[in-house]
Amino acid sequence: MSAFLFTNQGALDLAARERTVLNGGYELLLFKNDIAAVPGLTLADLVECDFSGYARMPIDLLLPYLDPITGGASCQQLAQWNFDGTAPTPVLNSVYGFGVVKPGVSPAPDTLEQVASFDAPVPMVQAGDSLPLTLLENYGAPPQ
Repeated sequence: MSAFLFTNQGALDLAARERTVLNGGYELLLFKNDIAAVPGLTLADLVECDFSGYARMPIDLLLPYLDPITGGASCQQLAQWNFDGTAPTPVLNSVYGFGVVKPGVSPAPDTLEQVASFDAPVPMVQAGDSLPLTLLENYGAPPQ
């Protein structure tokens, strides 16, 4: 069978369209339940983090580029969550992964669009604990 693939320009165009969509209000969330990232997950399957200092982060992808290994790509500026140990009774979590959430418009609920599990949980339990994350969206094959 013949190969069907994105051209370099096609991969860049797809990354640009996805950037426009995700930068239109989508958010990154962290979850604290030990669950495998599989295609059938929904937002209801995840237990969203609530550690002291946690909030969802807006997605802000940078301009698309041709990555030498993965093809068309767009990268999120660094998102970083920091544990706030100054609360009178801080809430502790172990973070098992993250998701990309499409915000709902009432009465429609938010929906989970992408999800990933970490290889090991990340503790957010004491002052100084932080979780930096860079979202990288890839489209296509290595450029030639």
